[in-house]
Amino acid sequence: KLAQIEASTHPVKVKAESKLRSEDVQRVRFARQILIENLETPPRLFDLARSVGTSHTRLNMDFRNIYGTSVFGYLRRLRLEEARSLLEKGGLNVTEAAMSVGYNSLSSFSRAFAAHFGASPMRFKPKR
Repeated sequence: KLAQIEASTHPVKVKAESKLRSEDVQRVRFARQILIENLETPPRLFDLARSVGTSHTRLNMDFRNIYGTSVFGYLRRLRLEEARSLLEKGGLNVTEAAMSVGYNSLSSFSRAFAAHFGASPMRFKPKR
């Protein structure tokens, strides 16, 4: 399900991708997959870069070329999209949704959510 959200909201920039070596593109895609699979507790940038065989500077640069944002920016979008989905389903309250995607601070989550979606997380809860 998260992969569907990710694929629909974050298309690959093929033009930028064609400027990179194929092994660099593969590293970035592998790093993205690691982020998706570890949404709640992602690795630090340095560890992520090491696990895909590049430097953190290079990973961030290539990630930006392909996805239009830094590794952290991409992770934030994934987390917020997943949190919105959880809220819309109605199974979790705002705090639970925030915690389930790796936010430890409700105020930090609420600020990031409002900045990304233009509305507070409560607006995405189903009406009862």
